[in-house]
Amino acid sequence: MRHVLVPSLAMGLVLSGDLARASPSFLRLDLDEGSAAFGVSADGSVVVGWDGEDLQSGFRWIRGRGVARVRGGRPIAISADGSTMVGFCGPPEEACLWHEPGTMVPLAPPDGRRSFAIATSADGSVVVGWRDCVPFFACSDEAFRWTQAEGVVPLFAHGSTNGVASGVSADGSQIVGTHEAVAFRWNAADGLVPLEPLPGGGPWTQALAISADGSTIVGQAMPDPTADERAAVRWTEAGGIESLGILPNGWAIASAVSADGSVVAGLSQFELGGDVFDAFIWDPVHGMRLLADVLQSAGVDLGGWHLDDASGVSADGRTIVGSGHDSQGVHQAFIATTDCDGLADADGDGVADRCDVCPFVANPGQEETGGVGSGSAPDTIGDACQCGDVDGNGRVTLVDAVMMQRALLDPPTATMRAPTLCDVSGDGQCTFADAVVVRRAMLEPPTASIQQSCAPANP
Repeated sequence: MRHVLVPSLAMGLVLSGDLARASPSFLRLDLDEGSAAFGVSADGSVVVGWDGEDLQSGFRWIRGRGVARVRGGRPIAISADGSTMVGFCGPPEEACLWHEPGTMVPLAPPDGRRSFAIATSADGSVVVGWRDCVPFFACSDEAFRWTQAEGVVPLFAHGSTNGVASGVSADGSQIVGTHEAVAFRWNAADGLVPLEPLPGGGPWTQALAISADGSTIVGQAMPDPTADERAAVRWTEAGGIESLGILPNGWAIASAVSADGSVVAGLSQFELGGDVFDAFIWDPVHGMRLLADVLQSAGVDLGGWHLDDASGVSADGRTIVGSGHDSQGVHQAFIATTDCDGLADADGDGVADRCDVCPFVANPGQEETGGVGSGSAPDTIGDACQCGDVDGNGRVTLVDAVMMQRALLDPPTATMRAPTLCDVSGDGQCTFADAVVVRRAMLEPPTASIQQSCAPANP
């Protein structure tokens, strides 16, 4: 097995330690007998999917380390930090969890029923999916929620048909899916809450994913009750249901969403019943666009590839994973990184929020010296919003703690060069408590952590 990087893009993908600031790029995974990618970690550095003959095996790809086999099953989704994979093992198919490719943990009791884990919370502690229900003649699929404490617990009473849980928020509290051909949101307080269809459309809806913050649900709905068309949609608490678009004479399905709900990905079909599929991405500025067009307009060479499906999105919405095929019809997984041109820029510094190391304070130069500790490497937080760095050198060190203390004396014996960066304790003020936090964060091991609570780091 090998993974192949399009040569003209090697600088953008291999040398950048921060994928959020990487150049637009395209990576295909040339695995034996084909592959398809389904899940991606929050930072885009870990991808899971299937490979092998008829996609009967599982893999995990890690940036800088390549591909490893997943023993005994096929992962579908991955936790935010990339440490926990969920999917199914077998045959017979059984919902499973992996902390490493070789450590398989069955989730459902061994009762002979098929089960599939579809999504997981940010830390891997809550898993959702579906399994066969019993008795088989009385019902169809059964949506479930799994935790270490409770095991597999049905979301609905036995006898409910077509219940599939397909997405879960980062904290595990919000679950989405489809129940009796209607999309739903579920939480412990409210139970099952049906989601509305498109105005004037058919009653059929499907929810496939939810954003990490729980604000946005994406899926599919019928724009016309008399036609077979399906439109990609998203639901938000503020705006209700919104059609993301549909290609002429075809359909589209939204299957993945960024952490804040601002970027959606999925697949579209130009002709109903046809076999030509296209991966798309959507954002509020550009609307629905074919992923291939977005990459090629940014100068990315796809090497003759056709992108069929976008099935996973990183937290910032820039890393898209899915599957495509080459000119010979060989299907393989891909990992694409898009640019930020034309996206929202809250601080007006010319750098879109999604690529900005300080999205709430203008820093057109994107200076990023280091992080916490003397000699620390860049930590994706820009100098202009590095809370605790009151001496303005780009790193938080003991010098900053001393400067805070001396500046707060009466009379002061020092002046903070960047006083707006003082608040690291989260109380909204600059006090001696902040100096204590910085001092404790410098201990080995640290006994406190620096919060990004200062004004320049927040809207």
